[in-house]
Amino acid sequence: MPPSLSIGQSLGDRIRPARYRLLSIHARSRIYLSLDEGAGDAPSSCPLFAVQPAIGAGPLNWILAPAALAALPDLLDFRPALPPAPLYDSALPPHAAALFPPALALIRRELPSLAPPDSLVSLFSPSASASLPPFQCHRDAFLAPHLPALRDSLRTPRLALSADAPLRAALHAFRGCGSGSTPSGDDFLSGCFLAHHLLHAAPPPAGWLAAALGHNPISNAFLTLAHAGRIHQPFRQFLLAPSLSTFRPLLHFGHTSGADLLAAFLLL
Repeated sequence: MPPSLSIGQSLGDRIRPARYRLLSIHARSRIYLSLDEGAGDAPSSCPLFAVQPAIGAGPLNWILAPAALAALPDLLDFRPALPPAPLYDSALPPHAAALFPPALALIRRELPSLAPPDSLVSLFSPSASASLPPFQCHRDAFLAPHLPALRDSLRTPRLALSADAPLRAALHAFRGCGSGSTPSGDDFLSGCFLAHHLLHAAPPPAGWLAAALGHNPISNAFLTLAHAGRIHQPFRQFLLAPSLSTFRPLLHFGHTSGADLLAAFLLL
């Protein structure tokens, strides 16, 4: 029998009750995809992340002790148990826009030197990009021309995406660009969506999300969450108390995922 929800240390508030199948196993986590159709605006294949406490709470994270995590089966019938594990509130903190300036200043100061060299931070350092492997050089050459449209749209949001060909082209260019569980371009667009929330205290226009969604269910889930202003606990802690000690953990998400998301803030 799988562990009940009540033994988890935290349960994300955007986890959908459903049947799930195991997608992949990692050192500190297991990723599942739902077998049930999505409802409303939920993706049809919604992920669930069973993770160790060191990863932290998140909107789709179910935190379990290492032994309980290792005991999870390949198929889960994930239904709320009573009493459930404590729910993690993934909404941006109140007055997040007012908290943003010192966090942005730290990102601008520290990210260029701390980010992995093959992250999208290289888009903002053309000289560094030249020393990357050919794949990354071609990636940066393909994406760099689209940065002005994203920068302009973040500073002055467009409501009618259909009439904004440069922005639509930029969203399509970044969508799915890269490799890994979540391609770098998708992580960057998630960062753009969060930046919009923090700049304007409002979500980006719905058309932005529609143009960013692709065929990767993990990326689609993260893009949907970012568009809704939903964040992981480490990002919340960084916003509330920006410092190197709260910033560095953000760079530990995937090989470059954390840095790729944060790179979007260099547009501002």
